[in-house]
Amino acid sequence: MLDPVRGLVRMAWVLVGAGLAVGAAAVVDGRGSVFGLGAEVICLDVPAGVAPTGSLPGGWPPAADPVTVTAKTAVLCTADPTTGEYLLRAFTGIPTVLVLITALVLAVGAFRAVDRVGLFTEAVAVRLTRLGWVVAVGSLLAALAETSAASGFVHSVVLEPVTSALWFDLVTVPVVAVVLGAVLIAFGRVVRTAAHPPEAFAPDEVPATT
Repeated sequence: MLDPVRGLVRMAWVLVGAGLAVGAAAVVDGRGSVFGLGAEVICLDVPAGVAPTGSLPGGWPPAADPVTVTAKTAVLCTADPTTGEYLLRAFTGIPTVLVLITALVLAVGAFRAVDRVGLFTEAVAVRLTRLGWVVAVGSLLAALAETSAASGFVHSVVLEPVTSALWFDLVTVPVVAVVLGAVLIAFGRVVRTAAHPPEAFAPDEVPATT
C-alpha cells in the first residue's frame, strides 16, 4: 500500500542528492553556481513594481507615450556583489532545501518504523505527526526567511526607493506544503487512534442482560 509513496521519497532523495552533487561540483570547478554562490554576477527575480525595470526587455524599442507597459518580473543583477549580498542571495533558496532534506529524513524514519513495528502503531503515529509539523511549519518559516533575504538583497542593490509593501510583494505562501503537512498530521492522529482503539464499554458500564 505504501510502496508508491516510498518510491516517491526515494526518487526525491535521488534528485536532491544529484542536484547538490552537481551544484557543489560546479561551484568548486568554477563553471556554475548554486543560489548565487560561486557566480561572479548574482541575480534575483522579483515581482514587477518592486524595482524600476528601465527599458523594455528583449530589444524592444521604447513604447509610445500613451502606451503603458506592465512586466510580471524584473531581474536584479549585481556584477560586484559583496559578501553580504552573496549570503542574502543564497538564503533566498537554502531554507527550503533544508526543510526538504529534513522532511525526507523524517519520511525515511517513518517508513523504517512501519517496516519494524507495522503501520498502525504509536511509533509510526509520532513520526507522521512530527513529519507533518516539519512540512507545514518548516515551509512557512522557510518562506519567511527567504522573503526577508530577498528583501535585504533588493534594498542592497537598488538605489531608488522601492515600494513600501516590498516584503509582502516578495512573499509567497507555500499553500501546497501547508496542506500536505496538515494531511500528514491528520493521518498521524488516525494512526494513533487505530493503535489505541477506545473500548466500547468500560468494565463498570457493561449493560446488564436479562
